[in-house]
Amino acid sequence: MRDCFHSLATLGVLFTACFSASLNAQGFPVKTVKITSAYPSGAGPDLTSRLIAERLTRYWGQSVVVEARPGGNGVIAIEAAKKSAPDGYEILVAGGGHLVINPVLFRDLPYDMERDFAPVVTMFQAPSMLTVSASGPYNSLGDILAAARAKPGQVAFGTQYIGSTQHLGGVIIEQLSNTKMLHVAFKENAPLFTALINGDTAWSLTTIATGQPFYKSGKVKYVAHTNRTPLAAFPKVPTMEQAGLPGMNFSVWAGMVVPRATPPDRIAFISRDINRAMAEPDFQEKVSALGFVAEPSSPANFDALIKSDIKLYTDVIRRGNIKVDQ
Repeated sequence: MRDCFHSLATLGVLFTACFSASLNAQGFPVKTVKITSAYPSGAGPDLTSRLIAERLTRYWGQSVVVEARPGGNGVIAIEAAKKSAPDGYEILVAGGGHLVINPVLFRDLPYDMERDFAPVVTMFQAPSMLTVSASGPYNSLGDILAAARAKPGQVAFGTQYIGSTQHLGGVIIEQLSNTKMLHVAFKENAPLFTALINGDTAWSLTTIATGQPFYKSGKVKYVAHTNRTPLAAFPKVPTMEQAGLPGMNFSVWAGMVVPRATPPDRIAFISRDINRAMAEPDFQEKVSALGFVAEPSSPANFDALIKSDIKLYTDVIRRGNIKVDQ
C-alpha cells in the first residue's frame, strides 16, 4: 500500500513538473511580474510577499517585484490591481479585512471580491492572541467572561478601529458567549497597548507581531489564541475552544488574488509555484518569526475560505448592528 502511495505521489510530482514546463513553454512569464501589496513597506504581509517574490524570481528566471501601495484602507492597491490586465503579470496581496470585511461594511466600495477577483493562494494565517495586562486581574478567557456577565457593558476591549478584524473578533466572542462588553476604538497600536497595560481596557485581540515587544518585556500576557490548533511557540496558551468557547471561527489572513478573467491554467501555475515557495523550510522559519503561520492552499480552498468568511462576517455585522461612517 505504501509503495502504491509512493508511486502515486511520484506521478503527482511528475504531473506538476510537466504542467509547469508546459505553461512555461507557452511563454509565461516572459517579462517582469509585479506583486501589488495593500500593505506598507516593511509590514509583515509586505515582507512575506517579498520572500515569495525572491523564490518566484529564482524559479521563473524573470524578475518578480513587490510594489507597496498602502492607503485608503486597501482601496488604492485593490483598484490598481482590478484595472490590470487579466494575464497573471500583476498579483494583488490583500487581507480578509480588505477583501471580505470592507465589502460587507461599506456600500460604495469600487470593488467586489467575488465579482472582480479570482483567488490564487492564501499566504498565512495570523493567530490573534487574547491579550491582557500582566498585572491585571484576568488570567483566562473564563475570567473575562465571568466579569462580563457580572457587569454587562462595562468590561472594555480595545481595537484599532470600528470594523477591524480585531473588533469583529471581539464581537464574535460576545455573540458566542452571550455577553455584552464595551468596545473602545483606538487609531494606533501605541495608545491601545498603553490602555491595556494600565488596565483602562481589560483585553484585546492582538497579533503576535504587534504584541510581542510587550509580551517579552512582561507587560502583557496571552490567555488564549484563535488558531485552530495549538501554537508550537506558545504551548501553554490554549486555543479559544480549549479555553471554553466552542465554535470560535475567526482568523486573520492575507492572500494573493488576480483579476477575475485571468485564465484558470495560469492561476493554477502561479498558485502551485507560490505553494512551492512556501514549502521551503527557511521560508516557513522567516514567516514564523514574523508571527504568522504559513498557509499553503489551492485556489479552490482559498475560494472556500473567502466565501465562508463573507457569510461569517455578514452575519456578525448584521447581528451586531455594526455601522461605520460612509
